[in-house]
Amino acid sequence: MNNTNNKRRRILEANRLCSNVCDRCKSGTDVTQMSLFNTQMCCSECIEKERAHPKFPYARNCELNALEEGDYNFPGIGLPDNLRPPK
Repeated sequence: MNNTNNKRRRILEANRLCSNVCDRCKSGTDVTQMSLFNTQMCCSECIEKERAHPKFPYARNCELNALEEGDYNFPGIGLPDNLRPPK
């Protein structure tokens, strides 16, 4: 019985650490992807909006250049104001 409780406790801790909420729109989601504009983990809907943004190709190129230079912690170019959720 103790082994079952330990397993359950580990699963609950893992679920707490792996948020199922989009950092940008705060909606619940099963899948997240990191933004190319910043370090937010976003739902598919927010990523689709991001990909349609005119600055997306520039953000993607900046990310690629940073990776090629060995910068694996590139924070992005910054989130454009018109992609920010209303307050």
